[in-house]
Amino acid sequence: MKRTMSISRTGLLCTTGIAAAGLALMPVTAAAQGTPQPAAGQSDEEIVVTGSRIARDGFDASTPVAVIDQTEIKLSGTVNVERMLSESPQFVASTNGGATSNTVPGGTADVNLRGFGATRNLVLVNGRRFAIAGPEQTTDLNTIPSALIERTEIVTGGSSAVYGSDAITGVVNFIMRDDFEGVEARGQVSADSSTKSFNKSFTVTAGGNFSEDRGNVVVSLDYATRDGITRGERGGFTGRSLNDGCVTADTATPFGGGTRLIVPAGQTCRGAGGIPGFFFAPGSGDIPFSRLSGIPLPGSAQSNPALNAAYAAAGLSNMSSFGVTFDSSGQGQRAALDPQDRYDLAPDNYLIVPQERWMLNTFAHYDFAESVTGYLEGHYSSNEVKMQLAPSNVGVPTLLNVNNPYLSSAMRGVLNQLDLRETGTTTVTSGPASRTTTPGDGLAVLTVGKRYVEAGPRQADEKRNVFRATGGLRGDIGSRDEGFFSDLSFDAYYTYARTETTELLFNALSRSRLQASQLSAGGAAPVCNVFGSGVSEACAAAIRISATNTTEATLQVASASLTGNLFELPGGPAGFSFGGEWRKTEAQYRPDSFLSSGDVVGFNAGLPTGGSITAKEAFGEVRLPILADTPFFEELTLNGAFRYSDYSLDGVGGVWTWLGGGEWQPIEDIRFRAQFQHAIRAPNVADLYAGSTRSVPVATDPCSSRQPVAQQTAAVRTVCTATGVPAAAVFTAGVQPNNFF
Repeated sequence: MKRTMSISRTGLLCTTGIAAAGLALMPVTAAAQGTPQPAAGQSDEEIVVTGSRIARDGFDASTPVAVIDQTEIKLSGTVNVERMLSESPQFVASTNGGATSNTVPGGTADVNLRGFGATRNLVLVNGRRFAIAGPEQTTDLNTIPSALIERTEIVTGGSSAVYGSDAITGVVNFIMRDDFEGVEARGQVSADSSTKSFNKSFTVTAGGNFSEDRGNVVVSLDYATRDGITRGERGGFTGRSLNDGCVTADTATPFGGGTRLIVPAGQTCRGAGGIPGFFFAPGSGDIPFSRLSGIPLPGSAQSNPALNAAYAAAGLSNMSSFGVTFDSSGQGQRAALDPQDRYDLAPDNYLIVPQERWMLNTFAHYDFAESVTGYLEGHYSSNEVKMQLAPSNVGVPTLLNVNNPYLSSAMRGVLNQLDLRETGTTTVTSGPASRTTTPGDGLAVLTVGKRYVEAGPRQADEKRNVFRATGGLRGDIGSRDEGFFSDLSFDAYYTYARTETTELLFNALSRSRLQASQLSAGGAAPVCNVFGSGVSEACAAAIRISATNTTEATLQVASASLTGNLFELPGGPAGFSFGGEWRKTEAQYRPDSFLSSGDVVGFNAGLPTGGSITAKEAFGEVRLPILADTPFFEELTLNGAFRYSDYSLDGVGGVWTWLGGGEWQPIEDIRFRAQFQHAIRAPNVADLYAGSTRSVPVATDPCSSRQPVAQQTAAVRTVCTATGVPAAAVFTAGVQPNNFF
């Protein structure tokens, strides 16, 4: 079951002071809500709780700690621990690589505590840093072996002074079973009844003692596989992208492209202010039948009599800013309708992404002497995750021959008039290439929005190999004297972790090849006929490309700490911890020439990233039990911690993080807690060295029809026209055809 270690309200801000105070009303005699207590006749075991390096009795901690034990993991059937964490209120589900995260690039499941982002928390295994997945320095939860987890401790308050700047919003610490005897085999199979897809997981763990029980070795082999499910396969409400909205009645549309919606006769929007009357599939404005836009509206100030006449001859006098589309042959054209002619992206997209994973983990320790223990941790994992998106689309200014043989004579007349009304020289950029056009040169510039379904759905295959090795010594030093520097212990270790990722991208398009394929060469017809229901296989082969990207990330940590008691106070021994840490993080991201040149369509282009960061740190912590078991002071404890970090960055240098706080328990059932922290978030490799990338954020242009009706005011219209939006286009679909840019 899930056990909350304490109840508190806490806040955290970067590079500022943080104050937190809480009142806990609980039976403190239980030490913490639901916390397991020693059996009768046993004494409390001195342990270290995540959020502090100081050993103490029980799970009592000044920082809020939640615990998930192995029983809950087993009962939930969790294969990837990301799922287990996402069901806890402290976490936001991974948006990058969970079972339902069909993102490219992706394939990693990260931790996002309280919605502050995956780069503002720290993942530990047995209190030590784990491998990082890339330049963002996040940990892939797919590499954590759920079968070996003894418990998971979660700190949702800042712990930068204890663990480093990464822990600004908290820490997730996976405590592993490292003292195992015997053989344990686990198998699990589950299936989705509607698609008959399976999830399978098999784990074998073996361990035993040796050398007269002075040592122990545990080895665990894990295999997991998960079938993919597209939204179209699952069907139902998941099979389409549905939004609230209204469209006008349309019962006689002869043809259209993509996923269409025919509105029942007489259907109208209900309510004032444009309150929706039904659901519709919003989709993309780039459709299989092609849509031409970015041209003057009939009768507008940007048009002229000759162009208006050409529109009329082509049957386009009623064309809106949403542009023109075609019938299946491409020889018939009409005004495009919004949203009837939009393309639904949902069916081809994965709802559950397929995964195959192998993991090998080993833990060993050996008592060299009564007070000195050596330990080793080893990890290897091979994880493959596939993503799939709707076919690639292009919706950019494009050059077309005005005598394009694939168009009707009336549409060629429209292109000819568009060519004649051009002014000056226009440059059209297609990836790394560009071409220019001038008035009357036989080339017209239009925005061609097409979904190239014949090229196939976009697919990404991410293969990630992770290696990690940790070796160290821990032990007891003893006491200097009875009441001063007593119960001293030490821990020193070195960790090396490396992640290698290969990302294979399929069914993308080349911008430059696509532009070239739509123009005549030597008087021959263009290779691609982009008008109508589809393109030929010859065209698809000419514009389709694949891409390969690689990422390498390395983490090295050397750390040593000394823990014990300073002296006795009325409330008990004053605990302390002091130590130092050296840490180096290095990452390289290498996109291939298609992505680095910007010639790719279908996946985000980006430039290489590479660099390293080294930190040298000293840290300390103290816990002072001032009073205990006295009237109005069942407990009064003060605590503090500091960390000095010297970064190999000229703009950062040396920085301090620190905290101070206290707990007061006046009576048995009431406890007050307050803490003040000063935290610094140091930049990661991606922050410092990331090359520029192209992203597709979801947004709403306030000058488009996507702006809520209640906000389509005269004041907003004035601002839109003042910033260059044509007055006739304000609050129309042409300003923003898609809900992403």
